[in-house]
Amino acid sequence: RQVWLAVSDTLGASSYLLFNAESMPTLCFLQALLQSFFFVASVLWSACIAHLLHRIVVAGASMYSVKSMTLQYHPFVWGVALLCTVPVAATGHYGDSDGWCWITSGDHADVIRFLSFYGIWAVSTAYMLWVCNSVTMRLRPHLAAPGAEGMEAVVFRLRLYPIISIAAWAPPAAFRVYQALGGDGSAPLWLTAVGGCSGALIGLLDSVAYGTTPPVKEAWRRWFAGASDSEGWTTGGIAAGGASFRHVTSDSNRTSTDAEG
Repeated sequence: RQVWLAVSDTLGASSYLLFNAESMPTLCFLQALLQSFFFVASVLWSACIAHLLHRIVVAGASMYSVKSMTLQYHPFVWGVALLCTVPVAATGHYGDSDGWCWITSGDHADVIRFLSFYGIWAVSTAYMLWVCNSVTMRLRPHLAAPGAEGMEAVVFRLRLYPIISIAAWAPPAAFRVYQALGGDGSAPLWLTAVGGCSGALIGLLDSVAYGTTPPVKEAWRRWFAGASDSEGWTTGGIAAGGASFRHVTSDSNRTSTDAEG
């Protein structure tokens, strides 16, 4: 999942390399399509990672179910991304969107933007906040247990995920809301600048949160050493955290039982 999140971020950000695309209809359409499809996929992959963490830590999912869920995430993410882009492209709503290329300003543009991206982002971010709270509450009683030193780092990193989502996409969402309610569609220059830049930073922010975990660092080390194991990027890292959590909680429960005895 971290790999596919990185792929989505990279391909979405690659659309910004199409300079002055708004002056060329074909390039403008391509830029809008890349942004829409891959940034929706990026948001959904973040939600899938949150879902997997919840299944492992709160629901106690097994390694077998973790691997099976990975297969289920692909049709969900790519399918929803297609549903959000194909109808918009087919109805000709991709084009110049006030300074860059996305959904054109016109009839029902605000509704289309909400349905095809911002609504999905809002629901996914709310879900990540809920998972963050659920996992934190589940881990909190075990933070003081022997061998639980790494759990505080897990909780801290978990809190970064919804913060990153909000930091990246709340400014452009605010820009579009202001634009929709402003009457003439204008927005302050500072809000336009922040809204245009923050979304472009999503790849960097995600790489800090998801790409600096110990399992991912180890995967990089093995890859550079010529022994790359792609599974270590996906199920291994999160599953290892779940196994560590189960080990800590079992030790904690055993200690509690011994004390009662």
